[in-house]
Amino acid sequence: LHQLGLLVYAQGKLAEAHSLLEQAIREEVLALQVRADYAVARSQLAEHRSRLARWSANAADRKTETIARAVRLAEQSVDSAPDASACWTALALAHYRSGDWKAAAVAAEHALTLADAAADHFILAMARHQQGQLEDAQSHLAQALGLISNGDSIDSETEALKAEATALMPRAP
Repeated sequence: LHQLGLLVYAQGKLAEAHSLLEQAIREEVLALQVRADYAVARSQLAEHRSRLARWSANAADRKTETIARAVRLAEQSVDSAPDASACWTALALAHYRSGDWKAAAVAAEHALTLADAAADHFILAMARHQQGQLEDAQSHLAQALGLISNGDSIDSETEALKAEATALMPRAP
């Protein structure tokens, strides 16, 4: 269901993709109720919640309840997989979308301790900018752009974060 959800999401069928991922989450929760020590189910559950949190945080409508749900899903994913940088990235993004710049920065900083990824630097740059910490914001923007120029793979979500961050804070001359 997860793979099908990704395929459907790539086709722009967002509601259907969300539904498929929600169904995958329900199945993983059931699997864990049957066998609580099932590590694969726990890992997949964290991944599914993390992805759904990112999709919700990036939803076009960005309604308050959608963003609040994104925060809850991301928190659950971090609880399930505290060493997974993707879960912390989802939490940072969800907090950023909710307007909690401090929590977004804390989550992005933690994600960066697990993996040096451009997406986390973009989120941290935007959060720092919103907090008025402009030098730190510019530093993280530069680091993110440097990672991309050095061949760090960039997916559509990271590309969107790049566009958002560079629009929010044009690079200093």
